[in-house]
Amino acid sequence: MQSLISSGKAFYEHRFWGVILMAGFLFWGGTAAWSKEDKTSDEESRAWKMLQTEALNNRAPDNNLELLNKFIRSYPQGEHAADARFGIAEVFFHEGQYKQALPQYQLLVDQKDPVYHDDAFLRIGEIRYNTGDIVEARKAWEKLVDRTFGRSVLIAEGLYGLTLCELHDKNYLAATQNVDRLIRKFPSYQNLAKVREIVGILRFQEKNFKEAVEALEGINTPSAAFYRGLSYFHQKQYLEAAEAFGKLPVMTTGTYAELGAYFKAECFRMAQNDTLAASAYEVFMRQYPQSRLKVYSLVHRARSLYRLGNLTEASNCLDNVKQMQSSKEIQGYALYLEAEISAKRNDYARAVALLDRAIRGVSSSDQPDLYASIFVAKGYYMLKMGNSKEAADVMRDLVHELPYHPLGMAAFMLLGNEAYARNDWKAAVSSYETALFKYKYTPLSDVAMAMMLATYFQSEKFQELVTNANRVMKVVISQFPAQDFMWRSYSYLLMAEAYYRLKLYADASRYYEQAMKHPNLSSQARLYLAWSKYHEEKFPEAIHWAQQVLNQVGFHEDYKGSAHFLMAGSYFNQKNFDAAAEGFQSFRKRYPKDSHVPESWLQEGWAHQQAHFFADALKTWGKLVALFPQNPLAQEAQLQIGRLYFQARQYKAAVKAFSNFMSLWPQAPLASEAQWNLAQSYYNAKQYPSAIQAYESFLEKFPQDSRLPDGKNQLMLSYYHQAMRSKDTKLLTKFVEVYPKSDLAPDAQYELAQLYFQGKRWPEAVREFRKLLLEYPGTTQAPLALLAIAHSQEHLKKLEAAITEYESLLQLFPTNPVALDGAMRLGAIYFGMNKFKEAAKAFQFVVDREAPQEIKINAMYNLGISYKRARSFKEAAETFDLFAKTFEDDPKQIDALLEEANIYRTLEDPANALVAYQKILKSKKAEPPMKMEIHNQMGEIYKKMGDAKKAAEAYSQLIPLTPPQQDARLLGLAQLAALYEEQQAWEKAMGVYNHIRRSQGRQDWVRSALKRMKEIQDFLRVQKKKTVDGQKTAPPDTEARGG
Repeated sequence: MQSLISSGKAFYEHRFWGVILMAGFLFWGGTAAWSKEDKTSDEESRAWKMLQTEALNNRAPDNNLELLNKFIRSYPQGEHAADARFGIAEVFFHEGQYKQALPQYQLLVDQKDPVYHDDAFLRIGEIRYNTGDIVEARKAWEKLVDRTFGRSVLIAEGLYGLTLCELHDKNYLAATQNVDRLIRKFPSYQNLAKVREIVGILRFQEKNFKEAVEALEGINTPSAAFYRGLSYFHQKQYLEAAEAFGKLPVMTTGTYAELGAYFKAECFRMAQNDTLAASAYEVFMRQYPQSRLKVYSLVHRARSLYRLGNLTEASNCLDNVKQMQSSKEIQGYALYLEAEISAKRNDYARAVALLDRAIRGVSSSDQPDLYASIFVAKGYYMLKMGNSKEAADVMRDLVHELPYHPLGMAAFMLLGNEAYARNDWKAAVSSYETALFKYKYTPLSDVAMAMMLATYFQSEKFQELVTNANRVMKVVISQFPAQDFMWRSYSYLLMAEAYYRLKLYADASRYYEQAMKHPNLSSQARLYLAWSKYHEEKFPEAIHWAQQVLNQVGFHEDYKGSAHFLMAGSYFNQKNFDAAAEGFQSFRKRYPKDSHVPESWLQEGWAHQQAHFFADALKTWGKLVALFPQNPLAQEAQLQIGRLYFQARQYKAAVKAFSNFMSLWPQAPLASEAQWNLAQSYYNAKQYPSAIQAYESFLEKFPQDSRLPDGKNQLMLSYYHQAMRSKDTKLLTKFVEVYPKSDLAPDAQYELAQLYFQGKRWPEAVREFRKLLLEYPGTTQAPLALLAIAHSQEHLKKLEAAITEYESLLQLFPTNPVALDGAMRLGAIYFGMNKFKEAAKAFQFVVDREAPQEIKINAMYNLGISYKRARSFKEAAETFDLFAKTFEDDPKQIDALLEEANIYRTLEDPANALVAYQKILKSKKAEPPMKMEIHNQMGEIYKKMGDAKKAAEAYSQLIPLTPPQQDARLLGLAQLAALYEEQQAWEKAMGVYNHIRRSQGRQDWVRSALKRMKEIQDFLRVQKKKTVDGQKTAPPDTEARGG
């Protein structure tokens, strides 16, 4: 606690109780006694006033002591005696004469008058503390604090003194409590330098180095500078610490100065600035040649010189260490450094020998760090000498002896490296994992993690790599900042590469971005990130990163070529095919020897093809084939040439392209693809014989190809189309024999039968159609086959057999459209055989089903005729009536109504017959000749019914009809005239005959009409004459009726 004692002493030597203020004490005492009225008091007061005046004029301590002693002798019991005694004590105190001052303060404490008790206790505590009597100092200050009330500054000083005592005794908790109490009661004290200094020291002891620095900032005392430097040092702010330690020699020449110079060098060493460290150690040894720290300076300077490559001077330092008295630890460390120097000179045998010497003087329990370092170095050097087994044994000895020593990590790292070199990936991973997880996280931990991932990577266990890496990274990144940024970044790069190979490109991109932060890996990671973004299909980002690679000065040309190629590929995927083609072209110009040149030809062809510049695509791919025939990409290009022709349906050119492929590369991996496409080209060109040959060649040459089933199927199709196209019954017969189970066999069998049918070879047709039904009863052509058999039987005049086939068709396939045709034919056969009921049944089959209108019209009309011929008149009439209503626009509607009317006439149902005739007359399709016939028929019906009036009305409808010369018209008019004659309506009859006369019809009918007209005229004249004569003899109508 020398520093604290010195600090306290320094503080009390600068208290405000200085000599300059002594006159103030004297003055205060004088003024206090001014009110005394007795004579003695007056004299004392005058004497005290004179003392004050002289003290102000002569401030020398001796003068003050003489004046004060004289005053006390004169007035030992006076009012100002205590003031004078306190002044004497203060002079001695400030002169450092603690032995003389202490009794004076003690007298003041013993006096009954308590006016100076507190001040005296304060000074007694200070004197005891500065003379090293901490116990008595604490007692004095405790009395001061205990007996003083309020917020007197003396309490603050007492608390401060007690804090110093606790610091001296290393009772930091009590010291902190005292400081807190002091600041709480006297807030202004917290800004005082002496209080801040204590606070800073306490924060340092609490290892709260940041707050220690803040508290000690701006305090220019040796102890403050020393502790500020130590606080920076512990925070690894070595340059700031060096600055603080560097101020100590300026402030003092004692121990602090020596420690400051040494620690300044230590700061440079810890900052790994070997140049400054070596220089600072040299300065320290020159300034303090007898320092007990010199041997440490020599060793550390040797280490810095070794790291700077100054091996000779480093060896000289170690030689000096050997000549000095030092501990085994120092001597062992010196031998260790000497071994390092020997290893640097590639003398590994001597290095191992020195390490063996060093280890004999080092204890694993007393110097575990040095012990472990020696073992690690020895193992490493033995590896360098090629003694892998011995090196591994040394490392195992170390981890056995010191299983948890931090350098055990280095031992496991060396074990991992040894296994890695032997490609023993499992052992390597185990060693690296142990190094990573067993020991405290250090810069070597990042190396261990990277090497563990590298081992997984080299063994191509990419999934294990990312799984373990994520597990490790989750712990490491969250809890430990990167100790070695380079190796941590390398770990990110390995993870990115693993994800890339697993095609998890988004994860790969994320880790490439992390790896890119390290300058040594940024260029490579940037290029890889560009490719990863490309595979993520984030093409603008891929182009951005690739462009950065191209813009980077000094970047390897291979990498730039890769970036250029990537940009062209990205343009392609953005469908900017023109830019892609230009990119591939410029790539070849800038990097003509790049390994991706063949691929650029292939990709450029793709760009032309996608832009629909097919000629350019063919030309580009052709160049690739011509320039690089041995490159596998040439095969792909040739294949694409064929495919392009194939897609354009230029099968002849496609055949040529694929044939060239097979000529150039018959054993190539893509040969099966070319042979397949060759066969497909022949097939699509309908060159079935060549297609058959090509497919058979494919099946023979490539029996393991996944398209083998397709090939067999295509071969079958080729045979099928060849047979179907040729119309050759032999080929069709052969196809069915070879592929009886094929889905196409029914079609082929049907085609075979159909060829016989079309050739009117009826027996063969019947045979083949029956074979179709026998072998493939479920075929869709079964109804057609039955129909064809029936037709064939008709042609063979085997009507009963035909009927059987037609009946079978209707029974088996009643809903098939073909059944309608069969039913119609069946009805016709029955009708021809006068089996009208069976015919009606066949035609009814069609009528009852959905059928094309033309077929249904014929079926229903035929049904009516069949009913009529079967004398089922009612059903016939109803059928014809339904026909007329259903098919009003059909020409046979009139025929149906005529049939209906005739049937009703046959059934002697004149009313329904007339209804049917009326429907005909209303039809727009009824022509005048037809209407003439209808009017005649209606007139006849009315006549038979005895309704002459309606009969006349029916016949009279013929008068306006044209052409007037029609026989039906004239016959009806003759009937009308006859009716009028029967009614003696001679004028009407004459009018009708006149229509006949002017009709220009048959001449004999015209002459007959003219003759009848004359006869009626003659009759009417005779009748008229008789009527005149008869007025005298009889009524006019009697004779008339009689005529």
